[in-house]
Amino acid sequence: MNDRLGHMDLTLADDADKLSARRLLLAGVPAFVLSIVASMLIHGYAHAIAHTLLPRESTLQSAAIEELAGPAASFILALLSFAAFVRSPKNLFFSSLAFVSAAGRLPAALVICIRLFFNREAPPVADEGGLLPLLGLHNPTAGLVILCFYSMILLFLCIAVIHESRAVPWKWLMAAAMLAVLIPVQPAVAKILGFPAV
Repeated sequence: MNDRLGHMDLTLADDADKLSARRLLLAGVPAFVLSIVASMLIHGYAHAIAHTLLPRESTLQSAAIEELAGPAASFILALLSFAAFVRSPKNLFFSSLAFVSAAGRLPAALVICIRLFFNREAPPVADEGGLLPLLGLHNPTAGLVILCFYSMILLFLCIAVIHESRAVPWKWLMAAAMLAVLIPVQPAVAKILGFPAV
């Protein structure tokens, strides 16, 4: 009986810690928009820095490094913002930045995995496709395994962010809505900021 009462008290305490709809709207939406802009800026500037630092003659390896600079920066940003979010779980900006940085790369990574599985070639426009020439693998299966592992890490990072966002009411529904908004908005924001669409 005491265990049941303790469980009810814990459930009530969790409900009391949930953000109100007003606070979620006033703080959550700007945090989401700001995290999209921050993620796109870091992604775009990573490409620009790699382009500046690499030699002018275009080799396959330098082009691959330049393509991979953006996704690598986004991945590192996702990990760092997730670490910051774990330390401050009520901070909507850190949770949104971790989710946006990971979820923003997930569709492209999954498309490349599907293309590699069926066609044995990566789409030329995807940043993650630069990984394959960089590794110099003769067998596309090895590249497929590496990209599947990368996609799984991104997916589990998204799931971890959603799961740990205890203060957000209807967190799974909110995450689905954020992803639905993120997919078309991300290329538009990149275009506004002057970076190539990701």
